[in-house]
Amino acid sequence: FGHSILVAPIYTESQSRSVYLPFDKNYYFNFFTGKTFKSGTVVTITNLPIDEMALFIRAGTILPLGPDLQFVTEKQQDPLEFRIYRGANGRFILYEDDGESSSTHQNDQYSSIDFNWNDTMSTLSIGERNGGGFPGMLTKRTFNFIIVKEGHGTGLDIEMKPDKIVNYTGEAIAVTF
Repeated sequence: FGHSILVAPIYTESQSRSVYLPFDKNYYFNFFTGKTFKSGTVVTITNLPIDEMALFIRAGTILPLGPDLQFVTEKQQDPLEFRIYRGANGRFILYEDDGESSSTHQNDQYSSIDFNWNDTMSTLSIGERNGGGFPGMLTKRTFNFIIVKEGHGTGLDIEMKPDKIVNYTGEAIAVTF
């Protein structure tokens, strides 16, 4: 993830922890609250619940979330939720294969989709599906997009009110927020 996601070590509720957010002219979002913090600053976290960790997401990140799975082929991962952290341009490539074979990419049995966020225009460009596909691949996908802000698109739970829902069939599309 590069500098897109910063995680501070887990600790008990009675402790506090200071986290330095690297300077990069952007800001960071608290994953659990959506509150923003300037880069290049130290954030002190106190009374963090024992079941949460200090997790900060850099502006410009496109973060995919899917249903909880115990193993790769348990169920189809649809719909997928994508959280967009405003404040900078961002890019993400969704790569999928059958999850079992080791030579899927060499045999063109995969799928990849390019996502590009233009922060100034508030537009997400979803590219044409690449790759030859694979057995069991979903040719039609539902993507739920969330623009993260305080109290919306935060934490581990799937957001029940997406900002945009896109039915994707493999063709390039642009979505304006």
